[in-house]
Amino acid sequence: MKVLIIILVGLFVSWHYTDLNSSSVLHSIVLPIVMFIFSVALLIWLISKAGLSGTGNSSDGFIDTNNFDDFDSLD
Repeated sequence: MKVLIIILVGLFVSWHYTDLNSSSVLHSIVLPIVMFIFSVALLIWLISKAGLSGTGNSSDGFIDTNNFDDFDSLD
């Protein structure tokens, strides 16, 4: 829970001080990058808490050719 609070505070502070039209490098370049990093961290935290990282089938990402047996009859 501490991590979520740190991420949300960091996201809010970087969003609040971001000004894309500013002549300051901190406000126009650094803080948007920091905001992006906190956004990605929040997304990773949400995915880890939802338990989606370990679900799914045991596929290794390659196409299973056994599912294409029906296409043999098309020849």
